[in-house]
Amino acid sequence: MTAELDKTPFVLNRLQFLIGLLLLFVGCLIYITARVPADVYFTRFFGLETRLHVPGVFTLGAVGPRLPTFIHVFAFSLMSAAFMGISRKRMAAVCFGWFLVNFAFELGQKFKLTAAQMVPDSFRYLPFFEATRSYFIHGTFDWLDVFAAIAGALAAYLTWLATKKYHYTIKPSAR
Repeated sequence: MTAELDKTPFVLNRLQFLIGLLLLFVGCLIYITARVPADVYFTRFFGLETRLHVPGVFTLGAVGPRLPTFIHVFAFSLMSAAFMGISRKRMAAVCFGWFLVNFAFELGQKFKLTAAQMVPDSFRYLPFFEATRSYFIHGTFDWLDVFAAIAGALAAYLTWLATKKYHYTIKPSAR
């Protein structure tokens, strides 16, 4: 059994991981083409001071602004599952967990001051977390984002069902 474990890949389902990664790339494209760069956290790492506006690419009515929320839950659920063993309960928990993360941040935008006060002072020194207070204070709560997060979790679960056959499984040793 030990020899078999030594051969176990780090990513147990490459297809799920690649789908999630591709979706994150699409999410980044949405941010750099449809959002104001100053409002997007990661654009400063790439020197994007102005929007790379591409008319009509991600303007899908009410859906367009919600796509990043949908994509976030969908992509991170699939990418998390790619590292885990196959289990319907486990995947449902992963999808629900990523929905809860997004829902908590959405609620933080509704209860701005309370959420901002809950952010530890040490976050301002941590990469990727230093803008958390600002996110809550300047963000806007939107029920459609909550529904997009639910849809992302459901889509991830259905995609997981469709792609779980590509999951690497540890075979019992022949003793």
